[in-house]
Amino acid sequence: MDSKRLISHFIELVKIYSPSLMEDFVFEYLFKKFRELGYISELQVNGKVKNMVVFIPGNSKEKPPMMFCAHADTVEPAKDINVVVDEMGGVIKSDGKTILGADDKAGVAAMLELAYHLKEEKNASYGDIYLVITSAEEIGLVGAKYLDLSKIKVKFGYCLDSHGDVGTAIIRGATHYRFKVECFGKSAHAGIDPEKGVNAIKMASDVISKIACGKIDEGTVVNIGEISGGKATNIIPDYVVFEGEVRSFEQSKIREIINDISDVSREVSESYGGEIKVSEEKLYSGYSISDDSEVVKRFIDACYQVGIKPIITTTRGGSDANIFNENGIEVLNISCGMRNPHSLEEFIFIKDLLDTAKLSIALAVL
Repeated sequence: MDSKRLISHFIELVKIYSPSLMEDFVFEYLFKKFRELGYISELQVNGKVKNMVVFIPGNSKEKPPMMFCAHADTVEPAKDINVVVDEMGGVIKSDGKTILGADDKAGVAAMLELAYHLKEEKNASYGDIYLVITSAEEIGLVGAKYLDLSKIKVKFGYCLDSHGDVGTAIIRGATHYRFKVECFGKSAHAGIDPEKGVNAIKMASDVISKIACGKIDEGTVVNIGEISGGKATNIIPDYVVFEGEVRSFEQSKIREIINDISDVSREVSESYGGEIKVSEEKLYSGYSISDDSEVVKRFIDACYQVGIKPIITTTRGGSDANIFNENGIEVLNISCGMRNPHSLEEFIFIKDLLDTAKLSIALAVL
């Protein structure tokens, strides 16, 4: 493994502007790198959604085929990232005006270094390796949903897209639903005939006040994150819409909460004489991987091999691992060392970046 090369590639990657559905320059960068290594890269295109699948043929039939996955997109603000390398502190960060983009370009860089290592290390023994780089993960795991999985002939793999200490692995992920509540009132002049109107903002506020938000229990969270409506202060508002989400390890709990929202909405609409429509969308399913599965045991062995303490845990967050597991491929989401993702304070320890690549290599050749 070449540490300087890995750090250089990481810095080059985070400098590439790649918000969701605008990852073309990242794919172009990676295509050139993999072509120089002699590996076949396929870009799967579905409209604006693009995913890259890189095939590295194995040299041992005794070793199982496996997949590594990371996503190319980042959240905003990510334009003109100024990378700051604090060698004394052992940290890579931005100048504080943007995110860094370690989510998930630390994972991408580690996978690229894995490809270089397998090409250069003549004594390495490994099965077929698939490197999958998805798009639009940050807006609902969109890229992974469009992947042609028939091209990825594996039973298990690793998604390099979790935060915290390297060595962390997610064996249980939550199911995620989004809900929308549309409140239809009746407009009227607020100064002349307010009694003729039905205030949609009041309807929405009454519904919201009756929805429990935050951590409902250890496995369930609810949030209302968007609201809009109204046209002017002198008009009784006739339309308001708000949106939220429910995440839980238990599908029955999600069903119960959304049913409660529907019941409350019906009661409020009847009391005001308006109408409220509740709709829902399932974004992805949860998953649970057994402690004694091959993908977990291999991960633990690889951690100990490179001197990293394995940490097995759960999350209510989502990743491409949710999509793979839903489609029958056991995939652990593992940490690539990112810290404070989705914020201007995002950073990564240089040691964590290097350890992510070391762990990826160990997983491939174990």
